[in-house]
This record gives sequence, C-alpha cells and structure tokens, in this order.
Amino acid sequence: MKTIIYLMRELSLVKISYYFFTILNQNSHEEVSIINKYNVDMNDKITLTITRRKFSEILIGIVSLFLASGVVATLLKYLWPPSVKATSSEVRIASVDEVPTGSARKFMFNGKASVLLKMPAGFRAFGSVCTHLGCVAYWKPDENDIFCPCHLGRFDPNTGAVISGPPPSPLPAIDIIVKEGAVYALKWKDPEYVRSISYYAGAA
Repeated sequence: MKTIIYLMRELSLVKISYYFFTILNQNSHEEVSIINKYNVDMNDKITLTITRRKFSEILIGIVSLFLASGVVATLLKYLWPPSVKATSSEVRIASVDEVPTGSARKFMFNGKASVLLKMPAGFRAFGSVCTHLGCVAYWKPDENDIFCPCHLGRFDPNTGAVISGPPPSPLPAIDIIVKEGAVYALKWKDPEYVRSISYYAGAA
C-alpha cells in the first residue's frame, strides 16, 4: 500500500502508462529505473527500481481501486439519490397591469416554456410544453383553452387538465405570487409530477 501511495504521489498517470507499456516490452526479469527530478534547485534524485511483475501488480491494484470506487459510488447514488429541491428562485413574469383578464403572457421557468393566464378567478400559471410529444402549447382566448398545434391537444386554462386530444396528462401547474404590483413564479406545484414527465427533464 505504501508503494502504491508513493507511486501515485511521485508519478503522473501519463508517466505510469508510459512506463507500463515500456515494461511490457521487456523480459520479465528486467528492471526499469525511473528517475524523477523534483526541480532545478534540488540535487537529489529518486530512483525507483521495479520489476515488470511487481509493476504490473501495482498498476492492476490501482485500476481495481478506481473501478471499485466507481461501483460503490454508483450503488450509493442508486440507494440514496440526491434530493431535488422543490422550490426555485422567484421569477418575475410581468406586472399585473400587463396581463388583463382573458390574456396571457409567455415566460421561461426552470428552462421550460410556460404561460401565465389571467382568468376571471385570478392568475394561473402552467408549463406550456405539451405532455404528448413536447410541442409548445399556447393560449387561445377565442376558444378559452390552452392549445397545442402539433396534435390538437387542448387544456383547461384554470386547472391545466386535458380537455381533448392525445395528451396523456395535464400541464404542470406553477405556484405564483402577486406582490408589489407584479406576478412572480415560485415553484412547481407538484415537483414529483413534473419529474415524471419526460419533456420536463431537469426542470424540477
């Protein structure tokens, strides 16, 4: 173990690889001397004499250690996945006066196209990426719904629920707050639901 630590400290991985292939081309009983100068101000030299077999054992040990570390890290990540924050920084969407009743304002939230609606009952906000095939839906005031032009999907502007068409699930809702005369997006109302939609990958 001391030898492995010493080699890792004194030699870069590039040097180790170079000498490894050099040793493989020599006889099994030949020895290789590795001379490493620390800097021009030092006169001492360190000479490491390692047989081909010993060097191979050390290198295999190092590789095995790295592989084992990767397996353990993957296992730990699977057993204890990193938590995902449900909250996000406030995102200013628009001033209250800019979105009169019956209108909408497009905006980006956590990297996804979204829409703010002003309904008679108040403001509503949803991710506007369609849950069918990922097209961007938009507000159609004349039909009072959120419409996806790709496959004619329609969503309820008050709840985000599917009204008609092929979308398999509702648009994800966004919690909002009105303060100081403006509307702000806070977080996804249901982060777990957002993570279940492939077209919203990385948004929650």
